[in-house]
Amino acid sequence: MRKRQTLTTPQTFFDFLKYEANFTNYAEKDKINFRRKRVNELRLRGYTNDEIRKKTGFSLSTIEKDLHEIRKLEKTWFEKESINDFCSSLHNSIILCDNAIEHLQILQYE
Repeated sequence: MRKRQTLTTPQTFFDFLKYEANFTNYAEKDKINFRRKRVNELRLRGYTNDEIRKKTGFSLSTIEKDLHEIRKLEKTWFEKESINDFCSSLHNSIILCDNAIEHLQILQYE
């Protein structure tokens, strides 16, 4: 007589629980990102924190926390962009100087 085979072992069950927990965390993060996008959209349209609270139904402290996180993300983005722009303009200036030196050397030998 054959042993009964099951597809679910304790290990696969725990793997499923881990997968479900990760999926739940992802869904929670997705909800938070959706809320922050909505709050940011209303902020950019000129609504006050209290008006955003009334429109979205979230608490004022939640909206303030979201706006704080949005500001932190904006700050880091702008810092990175300003560094990239500075490096790019510096690189362009060096190339311009190199080209000018080459042209001057050509003119000197002519």
